[in-house]
Amino acid sequence: MLRPDVHMLAWDDFDRTAEAIAAGAAAARRALPRIRQMLTMATASAPLMPIPDIVHRPELWLADVAQDVARETAQPRGVAR
Repeated sequence: MLRPDVHMLAWDDFDRTAEAIAAGAAAARRALPRIRQMLTMATASAPLMPIPDIVHRPELWLADVAQDVARETAQPRGVAR
């Protein structure tokens, strides 16, 4: 968990958002070694999963969406599928 040092900011210090963002960025930079270590451990222990075709071929997703829309518009209102 990132814990940015924002003790000097009040919850309603909306005019100091740049300071809040900078504090968050600094906390993320400090945490990078641990984040990298955790990602390495997770990658080493996780089984490789195939990437579905839909990721490489967005036209498949679009076709699914078009079919869903066609089905929904063909249904009379108030009728469950």
